[in-house]
Order: sequence, then C-alpha cells, then structure tokens
Amino acid sequence: MEDIKVHKNEVRDSKSNDKTAKLDQVNIALTITIKLIVIGVLLASFNAGKSVYQQYAHYGPSCSEKISSFQYWIDNAGKVKGKIVSVHQSRLQTENGTTQCFGQFKTESGNYKDWNGSISELTNKEVIGWAKVSN
Repeated sequence: MEDIKVHKNEVRDSKSNDKTAKLDQVNIALTITIKLIVIGVLLASFNAGKSVYQQYAHYGPSCSEKISSFQYWIDNAGKVKGKIVSVHQSRLQTENGTTQCFGQFKTESGNYKDWNGSISELTNKEVIGWAKVSN
C-alpha cells in the first residue's frame, strides 16, 4: 500500500516538473524574442538618427580655419579697417557645402562691431564667399 502512495506522489512530481520545464522554456523564448526586438528598435533608431544627422549635419568649410579669407574680404571692401577677434559657426547648414559664420570685429579705433559672412568650398578646394561688418 505504501508503495502505491509513493508511486502516486512521484507521478504528481513529474507532472509538476514537466509544467515548470515548459514555463521555463517559454520564459527563455520570450526573453530572447524581447531582446531581439529591443536590439532591432535600437538599430532602427540609430539608422534614423544617422539619416537626420546627415541631412542637417554641417560638412562645409570650417569658419575658424578660413578666418584669413574673411579678413581678406572685409579688408577689400574698404569700408572698415580692423581685425577679426572672434569667429563662430552657425549650427544649421542653410545650403549644401555653405558655412554661415559670424563673430566680433575690432576696428582701428578700438570699437567692437559684429561681422557675418558665408563661405563655400568648391570641388577644386578653392573657397568663395563674402563677409561684412555691421554698423
């Protein structure tokens, strides 16, 4: 009689272990699926961000590297004599390959004025542009 009771308990234990094993397999499968979905979403977000960056990123000439060109254009205008003391670059590119620049200009009399300009680099690496000092 005791053998039958022990045998029945063993059958019940094996059935409960079987359900637990199935739940563990389902849990593992769902975890892997969720991780793959998250990785896919991250990759899609990266590609979307890269696309937006390429659309709005600036790849024109650097304002600080071409400061001598801006100084040359201001000097050739002949209206104001002085020196560019600061240069900044606009974050948003308005035209492909064109850089919008601005900064401070110190006149010979010691006054500070604002200046602005733009510069583009041609395919043969020549630069064209303009600069002016505000009144």
